[in-house]
Amino acid sequence: RDAGAALIAPTIVTPLMFAGRFIEPSQPILSSLGSALAWRHALDRTLASGGPLALQLARLLHGRDELPVRVRPRVAQRLARLSSEIASSMLDLDACIARLAGFPDATAALTTFAELVRSRDALLSQAGVADRDAIIRDAIRAGRIDASGFDRVVVLFADPEPVQRALLAALSARGVRVEVCVHSR
Repeated sequence: RDAGAALIAPTIVTPLMFAGRFIEPSQPILSSLGSALAWRHALDRTLASGGPLALQLARLLHGRDELPVRVRPRVAQRLARLSSEIASSMLDLDACIARLAGFPDATAALTTFAELVRSRDALLSQAGVADRDAIIRDAIRAGRIDASGFDRVVVLFADPEPVQRALLAALSARGVRVEVCVHSR
């Protein structure tokens, strides 16, 4: 007050909401529930087709020739989490497949998963919505970050994920002072 500067209250956000403060999405973003439902819809649609991909997915996800309806909600949740973790690592599925080139079983599993991802992405595109984690990853990669209004960010993450580290580096490159604090207890 004595210096004549205005006191601005800090904005406190959780790690889940952190990136959204700096990225302007190009489309409406799905919630975590919306993401799980989109995965379920893509999974159900693919399995209902009865084609070779349906058989591959059932074997991959359940170890049998059929994926029972009762396990599909859990499978959809796992697919949503896997997709989120891949995006949070600043990778996409093609990069994961390339990194696992020496492991044929893993490559085959991810290639099958990639077919389902394309199906889900087409559904999202058709609905005019976007996956939150993918849009954040892609915005950071492309440098579409808006740091206006922020001169300092204090982070209380014990172990930031790669997507968060990339965002912090981008903010720092834009002149935002970044401080990372970790408590010991």
